[in-house]
Amino acid sequence: MTTDSRAARSRVLSASISRRVRKRDLQRRTRFVSVRRPEKAPPTRLDHRTERIWGQSGLHGPADVRAEDSAMALELRLPEPALTEEMLLALSRENPGYCFERSTDGKLVVSAPTGFFSSADEGELFKQVAIWTDSSGLGEAYPATAGMTLPDTSIKSPDATYVTNETLAALTPEDYRPVFIHIVPDVVFELVSPSDDLSDVEKKIDAFIANGVRVGVMLDPNSQTVTIFRPNTERKTYATGLVEIGLEMPGFVLDAAMVFRRSKRRGLQ
Repeated sequence: MTTDSRAARSRVLSASISRRVRKRDLQRRTRFVSVRRPEKAPPTRLDHRTERIWGQSGLHGPADVRAEDSAMALELRLPEPALTEEMLLALSRENPGYCFERSTDGKLVVSAPTGFFSSADEGELFKQVAIWTDSSGLGEAYPATAGMTLPDTSIKSPDATYVTNETLAALTPEDYRPVFIHIVPDVVFELVSPSDDLSDVEKKIDAFIANGVRVGVMLDPNSQTVTIFRPNTERKTYATGLVEIGLEMPGFVLDAAMVFRRSKRRGLQ
């Protein structure tokens, strides 16, 4: 497939997904949307240029959409060829505000923009991690917009990420070449938003741990708790307050109460 045809496919795919995501945001009752390749040919309402692009991309017209359950994330099954890093980046650029991730089995996971208050909680979380990394000099902090490719080929964007200087120094030129850096961060943070299914967030952190992440931290404003995930160790849950992460971030103390203060103010407990 040529560069032009790849770009054309990304544009058409982006427009199609964007329409479905916006419709979902208005209805706010779709949890997973499975997109299957239709059996029929492209409808006649498409112009010749659009039909040609659909054909080049392997997509054969508007997808058959089936809604299940009720939440905010969209998980889309796409036809071959597989979703590439370049396509995911193009979707992100053409649909600012939405979070695009790739699952291990190649599905596209689309999340709506973070809510007004949740975004402030997310900002407070990143601020605390960033201030500590700047003062300690032990590594670097990255916000929710930082995407990364994990060893299982999934592409994820934690709400906040900590990477040690040693991990950064061990990266090879090959790790930097892809669109999304190939890296296993040391610590990831996930903040449960009002639209998240708690079990989905837990599975996401479990996947990080399975890929080699040393610590996963889940903050849940609903229960006002912080849960620490580690490899081959039972999860530990702490009530809101000051939570030490441990040797992976020596001296760092997470002030969960500060992260949750806006959630508490609006009654999400």
